[in-house]
Amino acid sequence: MTVKSKGKVLSIVLNNEFVKICELSRSGKNVQVHKTVTVPTPERSYMDGLIRDRGALCKTIKVALDDNRIVTNNVIFSIASNKIATKEVIIPNVKASKIESIIKTNATEYFPVNIEEHIIQYTVLEHIEENGEEKIKVLVMAAPSDMVETFYSLASSIGLKIESIDYIGNSTSHAIRKQIDFVSSIVIQVENDATIVNIFNNNVLELQ
Repeated sequence: MTVKSKGKVLSIVLNNEFVKICELSRSGKNVQVHKTVTVPTPERSYMDGLIRDRGALCKTIKVALDDNRIVTNNVIFSIASNKIATKEVIIPNVKASKIESIIKTNATEYFPVNIEEHIIQYTVLEHIEENGEEKIKVLVMAAPSDMVETFYSLASSIGLKIESIDYIGNSTSHAIRKQIDFVSSIVIQVENDATIVNIFNNNVLELQ
């Protein structure tokens, strides 16, 4: 997760068991945590990235925000779902403004899905050298459009404005980079409904 707002922002992580809410802000390269709260996910309201009962989730999150006097409106949702496809790809060393067009042009080669029904996002992992040429390693993600839309509907019902929607594995890797030393590391995140494995080589993500 990358915090872009200069003011406070909410990070909300949903899984089948818990709703995890964190109020934070960015100062330079540092992120300051102001408040955190974890509440149980209403039964049968959320499953593998799909919001099944928006009303129940809306009420749960509103109560959690009110009880903890959190009034921040901007939110970043992090989604954990088997329906989100990820793939590491190597692209030519181009300007940052050109990366998106390359990713979208080649998306059908990355994922065996109907691209028109998915939202494609990417994160630059590192610059590498391959066969004597500088290249860029990118993590590309494809999320079903209808899944993403349910989060916009949820945010609207709560009165929140979405800053971004991220994949939980990508959010985890951003956080881990700030906490581990420059040594090869394996970081395992175990949840009730998913286990995410991050492998770092000298603090650079190799595989998720």
